Amino acid sequence: AGRAEAAHIGAVVLNVHMKVLRSLRAAVDRCMMECSDSCPTADATNTDPGTASDAAPCVPCSTTKSHSLELWDEAVAYYTGSLHDVPSEGGGLLLFDLADAHCRRFGTCQDHAHGTSTVNLRIFERFAEGQRRLESGNCNRARVHADEISSLMTVPLIQGTLSAARAASERDEETALEDERGDHRLRAAGATFAASILPRVDKCDEIAGVSIADEMRMWAKGTDFGKVKEAMESVYDCLGVTCEDVGGLLKGNGDGYRRGAEPCDYAPEKATTTTMASDEGKVPMESPSSSSSASMEGPEEREGKAGRVVTGIFGGVVALAAFAAVLSRRRSEIDEEESLDVEDHRRQPPPPAFRD
Repeated sequence: AGRAEAAHIGAVVLNVHMKVLRSLRAAVDRCMMECSDSCPTADATNTDPGTASDAAPCVPCSTTKSHSLELWDEAVAYYTGSLHDVPSEGGGLLLFDLADAHCRRFGTCQDHAHGTSTVNLRIFERFAEGQRRLESGNCNRARVHADEISSLMTVPLIQGTLSAARAASERDEETALEDERGDHRLRAAGATFAASILPRVDKCDEIAGVSIADEMRMWAKGTDFGKVKEAMESVYDCLGVTCEDVGGLLKGNGDGYRRGAEPCDYAPEKATTTTMASDEGKVPMESPSSSSSASMEGPEEREGKAGRVVTGIFGGVVALAAFAAVLSRRRSEIDEEESLDVEDHRRQPPPPAFRD
């Protein structure tokens, strides 16, 4: 079960993934190849055949352009596949559908957990723009788009690694490896996804790469999801992705994120209370109803309230004065007792001296 799962996932995230990148690089390299629009025809007469064999072949620019466009199209084809829009066949199996599958788990689809992955939308924008650059001969700009596509293609690999790490962590805590067959499949999936992204992580930060590798090994005794997530997030900038690109693991119903698996820039919304500033600090604002009711009170009612307030204040002052008097008397008694204790201590004979 584990081998089959590793082969199924590895065929996409290891083999096809690298084929797409290779085709993109080859397309840009072919675009930058030296060419000429004035190459001699094949039937041109050469007066010095000996020197002709030593000279570099003349490559027409039309040929390099067509070859670079073919390689670029090849990258698009390998990324997309031929079944992603064929529901009767169960959908596609390559990178396009992998990104769509993970966007529904991480809330990074066009409509949060529904629709096309935002990664796919952005990648195809760059596919189209790169094609236009190759057609116009702007090879350097086409290389920039190829690099951007390469960075965006890491997002499903990161999501797959995090998803498998979380599942393995929960399985270790809850089931204690009761289903050995299912555990092997889970471990194989995690190890394969990790293998697809680890070379890049290691290039960015060797310590982060080692941390992820230790937790995602096929025969690891346990998986600490927190360590994997922390190590992965530490190299987002280097990988060219953001917290928003990767997202966070959603709950089963899609309503909110799982605890500890939120996006790295996630800040839960907090309820705020409307307040107003005053000379003494922040005080809650009075509601319009309370202020209007106060303004509707008559003079007699206001005088009655004022009298009760004055009486309360006077009573409080009297009580405070009485308490202060009691406290002062008690303090005097304590001081007198302490002075007597000191006097008794002075009258006691000194302790005997120690002898050698």
